[in-house]
Amino acid sequence: MKTILITGSTDGIGRQTALELAKRGYRVLVHGRNSERGRDAVAYIKKESANDHVVYLNADLTEFSEVQKLADEVKEIAPVLDVLINNAGVFETEKIILPNGFEKT
Repeated sequence: MKTILITGSTDGIGRQTALELAKRGYRVLVHGRNSERGRDAVAYIKKESANDHVVYLNADLTEFSEVQKLADEVKEIAPVLDVLINNAGVFETEKIILPNGFEKT
């Protein structure tokens, strides 16, 4: 079974993409920053797709330690990540510099 990670997939385009891929029988790793929305998204996707191979992974991608934790969790779930869809994003009206010195994009 191929494994697909979709960042920012608890709602909107990301969730719909996760649903469509789950319907096609892939193992789908749903990513987000809000655990409650993540659990809701996974429950919805499992119900609508009849695919139990849908997992939620929580991580704030602005924190390097959480990016590493996410990578470690993915490796535990699947030895190979077949597809990565980078959908996570934010819309900011002003420039924000994070504590680590990088701009939030």
